[in-house]
Amino acid sequence: MSWQSFIVPGAGTPGRTGDDLALARVESTDRVVVAVGLAVVAGAALARPVPAMVLGAAAVLVIRRRASAIRWAVALGLIASWNGARHVASLVPPERAPLHAWVRLVDEPQRFGAGVSVAAQTPVGTVLLGGWGGTARSLTRFHTGEYLLVDAEVRPLRPDERGRWRSAGVVGRAEVDVILDHADGSPLDRSTLRVRRALTAGSAVLGDDRQALFLGMVIGDDQNQPEATRDRFRRVGLSHLTAVSGQNVAFVLAVASPLLRRLRPTPRWVATLGLIGWFAALTRFEPSVLRAASMSALAATTFWRGWHASGVRLLAVAVGGFLLISPLLVTSVGWWMSVGATAGIVLGAGPITERLPGPRPVAAAVGVTLAAQLGVTPISFAVFGTAALWSPLTNALAVPVAGWVMVWGIPAGLLAGLVPATAPVVHLPSSAGLAWVDTVARLADRAEPGWPPGLVVTLQVAVVALAMVWTRRIRRARPAGQVGSLLDVGPPAHRR
Repeated sequence: MSWQSFIVPGAGTPGRTGDDLALARVESTDRVVVAVGLAVVAGAALARPVPAMVLGAAAVLVIRRRASAIRWAVALGLIASWNGARHVASLVPPERAPLHAWVRLVDEPQRFGAGVSVAAQTPVGTVLLGGWGGTARSLTRFHTGEYLLVDAEVRPLRPDERGRWRSAGVVGRAEVDVILDHADGSPLDRSTLRVRRALTAGSAVLGDDRQALFLGMVIGDDQNQPEATRDRFRRVGLSHLTAVSGQNVAFVLAVASPLLRRLRPTPRWVATLGLIGWFAALTRFEPSVLRAASMSALAATTFWRGWHASGVRLLAVAVGGFLLISPLLVTSVGWWMSVGATAGIVLGAGPITERLPGPRPVAAAVGVTLAAQLGVTPISFAVFGTAALWSPLTNALAVPVAGWVMVWGIPAGLLAGLVPATAPVVHLPSSAGLAWVDTVARLADRAEPGWPPGLVVTLQVAVVALAMVWTRRIRRARPAGQVGSLLDVGPPAHRR
């Protein structure tokens, strides 16, 4: 089993005999690739040291031609465990001491009450710079990628903070006394900052609350998002809309597709990868965007090469590949929420859509939304101990409109930022969409009965299962050749 077998069914097979092709088909099934990906996940989660001799033996297992799936799973699982242990060992808490050094911001400043906090790379590792009063106001003027010369005092994280910040590699906190100087970031950082500033300036016409919601949907900037809005969206199961998600990558590619289609295959592939990477930088490399970006890059590559890969296979390769490189992501809730939503879509969107009545575009949109919600519900319940009764309906009503805001938001926001006089007009659709999403969230919040989360999850699963069984029976009972209902598009024989 060659490396290409993880993407291309039957790739890397040396012969063309029936036995060889049958073996290639068996070894390159989605289940095999998923099993190898799960082995990588298990290794990254265990994060145990692996002796060099064992790693060498694992490398030999996969260097040989036509290595079996079991060998790939064992070898990559061991490598993930070794790399995970190496990353965990690098999280050395700094001793409490003064810090006078240049630091690089790796995130956007976040407000918490009267203070501000931002992750930064320092000589003692990644720490959270914090400030109050005038220092806090100064920190909010700077952005990801910029360099600051600071006088601060570093201390280790508290034990209860280590788990929360482990996936980001944060090892301590630093209270900033004074910012002595600053320097610009790289050309990439400066280009994304200009776009973020244009979107922010152009969306000011929406008002503070709507602007915060708009920036959260479009580029994941939740810096000025009111705590009440954040809590409300979390309670009703719409928190994925208030921060950037994997959907944004797909919508950006959709917006750029008219231009990309004009290019020849290889330049189109290069431009697509460049756009994906640039948008990941624009959204500050959020875990959910990393997952979506890697899957989109893999999909673009397989299309360019003329290969075939299912969504399940792309997801397994993306998850396994990223955890091999950055095993600390295994502790990121945002990463697993994104993976869960995607798994729900690739596994359940098709069956759910097939059983839904009505026009196919509407059924597809509702099917994808319900499948994604089913994928994230177990993770949300396990991590936060919460579940919203009406979240499937809430998502079905809000997500399609939010998707429109995401698609419209970047070109409209850039135009409004570059030509401020156009802002009131171009943001009329944005304002209407934001009003709809916010209204759905408010009504759903009022309608939540406050039942135990376990009961809510059980009821949701039972309702979806009964609905699928009921629609299947209706389809089986429909006489052959019967014309579909007024909500269907065409007779059953012509619907897919």
